[in-house]
Amino acid sequence: MIEITGPRAEPDECAWLTERLTRALALVAKPIGAVSIRIVDDEEMTRLHQRFMNDATTTDVLSWSETNDRGALEVELALCADEAERQARAHGHARRDELLLYAVHGVLHAAGFDDGTSDECERMRAEEARIIEGLGDSGRPGRSSHARDPEGSP
Repeated sequence: MIEITGPRAEPDECAWLTERLTRALALVAKPIGAVSIRIVDDEEMTRLHQRFMNDATTTDVLSWSETNDRGALEVELALCADEAERQARAHGHARRDELLLYAVHGVLHAAGFDDGTSDECERMRAEEARIIEGLGDSGRPGRSSHARDPEGSP
């Protein structure tokens, strides 16, 4: 199950993201029970980033997760629409493609991937590319986000 909410969530974009992310989750090695996404602006993302990472700047994605009683991951993501818009303009693609990349990146963090070292970052980028290329029609593989998993939950 995928739920997308937030002040910057657009209905058509949410439907597109839900369909693509549903397919992407099937390509993740760990079982995912549910994904809850909140699409936020820079202001809200900065508050979350400060609260959970002690960093008073905006970022692209934050993720939280726990394992449910069936052994599947329950994932919560905050995706920054403002950052997605900036990156989409800079790289010449749609905001929704950027948000999909952020969602995949956040899910991979929940599944145990990290990007704290160059080796970890390379491994995560390869996995992002594999998943997004597996969708066959969207996204921009090869450029990884820089967010890290915060402790706790929003």
